[in-house]
Amino acid sequence: MMDKKIIVSITFDDGNEEDFTIFWPMLKKYNLRGTFYVITDQIGLKGKLTFEQLNILYKNGNEIGSHTHTHPRLTRLDDKRVEFELRKSKEVLAEYNPRTLAYPDGDYDNRVIKFVKKYYQAARGFNPPYPDIPQSYGINENLNSRYSLKVLNIEDILNLIDIKAVNPWIITVIHSGMYPKVNIDMVKWYIKRKGLQASYLKSLILYLKYLIRGHQEQKAKNRIYECFFRYISECPKFKVLTVSEALDYFQGDK
Repeated sequence: MMDKKIIVSITFDDGNEEDFTIFWPMLKKYNLRGTFYVITDQIGLKGKLTFEQLNILYKNGNEIGSHTHTHPRLTRLDDKRVEFELRKSKEVLAEYNPRTLAYPDGDYDNRVIKFVKKYYQAARGFNPPYPDIPQSYGINENLNSRYSLKVLNIEDILNLIDIKAVNPWIITVIHSGMYPKVNIDMVKWYIKRKGLQASYLKSLILYLKYLIRGHQEQKAKNRIYECFFRYISECPKFKVLTVSEALDYFQGDK
């Protein structure tokens, strides 16, 4: 009898155009769906998602969530402004039924959570390089902290073999300018698969080459993401759900 699957949610922050032009085709290729957290004041700006693109994502089963209206650090705002950011973003995204939020810069506290609960069913943190922001790193379990959902890096997900948590839920973040480190276990797994060895070894070599040189070679790094998407789509221990789908799953709506 197979062990209970590990739930994985793939999330995207900021509503960048590359989420649609680069990552959505990858997700679709492997029959996956993601959660796209959008800064609503930036919709339609250069380099950002348009409403037409959001419509396509939503109609194809992806979740559209809030990343607030203008992306401020919420703990630095007064109550009135916090509520505006949450309410306005929900209004702009109303046709997509936004149920969840990603905190800008991962910045939140108990006061912010009080307002978030009025508009959203859950909220996801982040791991920013700021000492005054709580680190939201790890595995989520049993929805005990749905307004401070934790995240894991892609390279950490691939090493999860013997999770001790009950009802484990893993959320990963794909964010512009941030790329996964090469994971040797993932590469070994692919080397064993017929027909993939040459392709993914070439990608790995390119990735390492540009890391050493200090460059940011987009194409090579995007291939690492595609490698990850294929891995979680084929590995039997994972079940990929949007954040809202995962909420329903753990509440018994399976």
